[in-house]
Parts: sequence; structure tokens; C-alpha cells
Amino acid sequence: GLAITAVIAAIRATNHRAWGGLAIALVVLGAWGQHTYSANRVLSDFNVAENIADRIIPSESKTAWFVDHGMPLPPGITPGQSVPADPLRAPADVLRIDPAFAHWVHADGMKVYVHFLLAHPWYTFRAPLDDFVGTSPLTGNNDPGIAMLAPTANYGETRDLLPAPIEDALLSPGNAGSLIIGGIVVAVYLVMQWRRRGYDSRWTVPIAVLVIDAALLWIIWHGAPGEAARHSVAIAVTARVAVMMLAAFLLDRWLVDRRQDTGACASERHPAPSVP
Repeated sequence: GLAITAVIAAIRATNHRAWGGLAIALVVLGAWGQHTYSANRVLSDFNVAENIADRIIPSESKTAWFVDHGMPLPPGITPGQSVPADPLRAPADVLRIDPAFAHWVHADGMKVYVHFLLAHPWYTFRAPLDDFVGTSPLTGNNDPGIAMLAPTANYGETRDLLPAPIEDALLSPGNAGSLIIGGIVVAVYLVMQWRRRGYDSRWTVPIAVLVIDAALLWIIWHGAPGEAARHSVAIAVTARVAVMMLAAFLLDRWLVDRRQDTGACASERHPAPSVP
């Protein structure tokens, strides 16, 4: 995501050398990170098995689709029911006790799961939505769930830097309502300004960040079911920063318009004397 944003900024920036160097470095770093992650299948195998345990096995129809595409059903697992709880193992590891299932996950699990997502676009799009916003008057949902845009996960002690009302307005754990409402207001006014005075190049980076964040929400939800809250912390923060940046740029444009309008009115009231 950072690499894509840097490339966009490099294309539109006046100092192409500096931004271009940053973009190249981030692209190389991202490619190397992807290569090293792909070489280690431990996490990807676990995540595929966790998705199947939490989201596929409890549905008879989804389980039947996977079985039809080669997935062996472990002994003791009943489609349409949750995976039996084991205090010493995660649901993914309960399934992987079966050697046939463990081998299938490692050999074919990832490509079959991606095939499932592509073959069921409505599920792929709709299933994560409830876990994006958490509790919000906009959704009527009283269960925060994962709340990826307002994570409730606590990984350590923090110190509040702003007064509590401002902290709650910017990032209230479990409630993304302020981000959604603020984003809608900013988006509507941005479209109005775009139609009135054209595109502002300063909008490019925050818009790119929001587009990348939106894509990452779906990727994380489908790709890392057990760590969605942790992975989405950065998205929740960068999305708010991007919206605030757009709001600041729009406010700046509005102030410039006001100043120009005031100057034009003053010129009409007090025209400059003509030179004989």
C-alpha cells in the first residue's frame, strides 16, 4: 500500500527524483516481503484451515462445495455444526489433526479457497461488512464484533494525549460511526468542489490511502481470520488521517474562495479610478 501511494505521489510530484527513489525502495521492500512470506507456508496453511473451521464447516452448503472440490472431511466433523471445541487447540488445528486434511490444506487449500471466493462474489463482498464498523447507530448493530475500523483489541497500555471527548470522536473502540459520517460529509463536499473548481492534486495521496485501506479490509478479513483486529489497527488510523487530510485541504480551498470572493466584492464597491 505504501509503495502504491509513493508511486502515485512520484508521478504527480514536482521532485520526481526524491519521490521516485522512495517509490522504488518501497516496491523492492514490498516484493521482498511478499517473497519471504510466500516461502513460509505455516501461517497461510493455518489461516486457510481457520477460515474453513470458522466460516465453512458451520454451513452445510459451503462444506459441500469444498468437499466437491477435493477437501477431505475430517472424522468427527459434522457439516452445519461448529468444529468441536478443544481447550488445547485452535479450531484450525482440530481439523489438521487429520493427516489427509492437513495434506490437502498445504497442497491445495489456498487455491481452492480463492476459487471459492471468486465463485461466490456476494459472500466475498457481504460477509465482512458487519465486522468493519462494529456498533453504530447507522447499522443498528449492538455487538462490536471485530470492529476493524474501530478495533477493540488491546495489546498494551496506552496514554491518552487528547481530552476524552476528542479521543472518543476520533477513535472510539468498537464504534466507527464518526469515521463513516465524517467520510460521507467529506466525500460529498469533495465531489461538489471537484465539479465546481476541478481536481486538487493534494487530494491524490489521501484518496489513494483510502482506496488501499478499503481493499485491505477485505483482504485481511478473508486472509487472516484470527488476527483481523490486530492487522486492522493501522487501517483504522490511516483511514482517519486520510479523511482529516482531505477535510483540511477542502477547508483551505473554501477559505481561499472566501478570500477571493471578499476581494472581488471590495473591488466592485471601490473601483480603481480611471487614468485620464
